[in-house]
Amino acid sequence: NYSFILASDKQFTENFGSSAGIGYLKEEMKDYYFLFFGLDYSFTDRLAIFTEYYGYFNSNLSPEHGVDFGLTYLATPRLQLDISAGSNPQNISAEYYLSTGISYQFR
Repeated sequence: NYSFILASDKQFTENFGSSAGIGYLKEEMKDYYFLFFGLDYSFTDRLAIFTEYYGYFNSNLSPEHGVDFGLTYLATPRLQLDISAGSNPQNISAEYYLSTGISYQFR
C-alpha cells in the first residue's frame, strides 16, 4: 500500500484560510483517486473551526463524497485536540460520523 498527495494551504486573512489537495492511493490491489477542499477560521490563536469537502474515486466503484465540519483547540504549542462530524451528502440520514483527535508535534 502507498499513497501520493499534493496539497496546498492559503491564508486569505489573519484568521481565514483554505486548503486543497489531490492524491492517489494504492490499497489492496485497487487504485483510488481523491481530492479535498477546506476552509478554516481562527477565533483566537488557540481556537478554530473548519469545514471540508472530500471525494474518493475508483474506476470500479461509484464515487464517494463527504463533507464535515469541526473544532480544533491548541492546548499547548505542540498539542492539538479536535472534534468533527460529517456525512455523505448524497445520503445524510444514513451515513454520518463523529470523530475526535489528538495531534502532537515531536521535535
